[in-house]
Amino acid sequence: MRLFHILPALMLGFASLLSSCEDMLDLKSESYVYAEDNKLDSANDSLYSAMGILTQMQKLGERYVLLGELRGDLMDVTAEAPTSLREISEFNVTAGNEYGSRRDYYSVINNCNYALARMDTTITEHLNRVMVPEYVAIKTMRAWTYLQMGLAYGRVRYVDKPLLSLDETEQSYPEVELDALVDMLVADLESYA
Repeated sequence: MRLFHILPALMLGFASLLSSCEDMLDLKSESYVYAEDNKLDSANDSLYSAMGILTQMQKLGERYVLLGELRGDLMDVTAEAPTSLREISEFNVTAGNEYGSRRDYYSVINNCNYALARMDTTITEHLNRVMVPEYVAIKTMRAWTYLQMGLAYGRVRYVDKPLLSLDETEQSYPEVELDALVDMLVADLESYA
């Protein structure tokens, strides 16, 4: 008799558990802002975007110092130094080197491209175009990041639009040598000087 009452209760509980998990399979989240909906149309938006990119650039700080100092003439590594640091010092960086990854650089560049594509620089308050200072600052951050990659790797894949899908990241983009990269970066910033 007891089994007769427990079995339907278990079946009812299991059915309610399955129906309550149905929303977990929904791919559209209400807490995520989709790219096409996100416009940077106020001075605060542009400022917060620039601050976010600067925060990401802090990740590059340690790498910037290590690459600069270990490749310079005034510093050398000891025999006990980690392999990744010895590789940098000997100009022989392998694919597995933790400081040789381009991921952090391209993360900064992609966020710069996203902000530049979404920022409305025509907004005017009191006869001032309020978004232009942050727009130029973000262009400068992107140029600095590209320049550091060019100095570290010699060639970089130049992308000037935000990559928002896996298909876009798998496309081929032109590889640019350091000299051509510098010319492109100067031409990009020249009109804002």
